[in-house]
Amino acid sequence: MFDFMAISIIDILDIVIVALLIFLAFRWMRGSSAINIFFVVVSFYLLRVVASSLGMKMMTALMDMVLNLGLLALVVIFQPEVRRFL
Repeated sequence: MFDFMAISIIDILDIVIVALLIFLAFRWMRGSSAINIFFVVVSFYLLRVVASSLGMKMMTALMDMVLNLGLLALVVIFQPEVRRFL
């Protein structure tokens, strides 16, 4: 009936693993300021996707730089939390 929606066991396993990783990431960030910064990073990424889809080359390049340098800055800022996590 729904041939275009063929779901296999691998697809279900993939969804479960991704959901588990997202759950663990949120549980790890709960209670710290990391959750607020996470939402800012996600907002920047969504802004980059929208700018890219609208063909805004300058905004896309700016968001690429912010996201690339921002990830490095986040590792430096949250070094104690990263160390505790690992």
